[in-house]
Amino acid sequence: MAQMHRTYAQATHVLVLDASLGNIDVPAMSTYEACTRIMLSSWMRRLWTLQEGALPAESPEARKLYFQFGDKSICSRDLLAKVSRAWFASSKHKGLAGDILKRLGSFTSLLLRNSDYPGADLATITSALQYRSVSVPSDEPLLIGSLLGLDVARILDDGDGPARFHRLWHLMPFAVGGIPKDIIFRVGPRLTDKGMRWAPSSLLSNIDNNFFFGPSGEPHLQGLPIEGAGLNVCVPGFKISQVEGLGTRLNEVRVSTFPPNSDRVWMTDNKGS
Repeated sequence: MAQMHRTYAQATHVLVLDASLGNIDVPAMSTYEACTRIMLSSWMRRLWTLQEGALPAESPEARKLYFQFGDKSICSRDLLAKVSRAWFASSKHKGLAGDILKRLGSFTSLLLRNSDYPGADLATITSALQYRSVSVPSDEPLLIGSLLGLDVARILDDGDGPARFHRLWHLMPFAVGGIPKDIIFRVGPRLTDKGMRWAPSSLLSNIDNNFFFGPSGEPHLQGLPIEGAGLNVCVPGFKISQVEGLGTRLNEVRVSTFPPNSDRVWMTDNKGS
């Protein structure tokens, strides 16, 4: 299991076999229908298949990922190229084409690297995990660690479930983007260990309006885990002061953001929303 990253990344080709795709021949479909069938396939809803799709596409020139239909296989790059051309050619295609590029791009472009983009961070991977599921929950931190290029063998050490997530979070500062400070606002289950109650115990989510992390490439956008004490972050908030001599009515209370000049203010209730 610890070698899966290398297996898929170095594969000559990866062929996706899904029963729903093998029931129809390519000539009977438009490009849009082929892409839509892929998006609706069970392959797109399983956790481990995210790695199968993302790692072979790590290079922009890669033509490694193929989907098997009834009469032939189709390269994912060819499908996305056709949809992309349609998106630029006419405004009437932008709706469906945009959805396809976003959904299929969630894994085909996940691990692309260039001089301006060092690789996937937790925010990118969390977005790609949406609507996926896994039958063995303790596998989730292994896949996340693999996609982030972390040492999966250390996550795989004795123990499972919460213990694996605990080890994943301890390795996260070494990943691209580290730990996004916005993680404290994410809705969902969390670890219960002292000093780790800020850390999600799962990043799988079917909630459309769940909190998605922003980019965390700069140190001031990251949280610093402190053993046994939690996550050290710096975030904007409200600084409320009463204007002296004007009473206590609400419209006489001065509210300012803190730190000064912050462009965003986060608030959360006791349910985490």
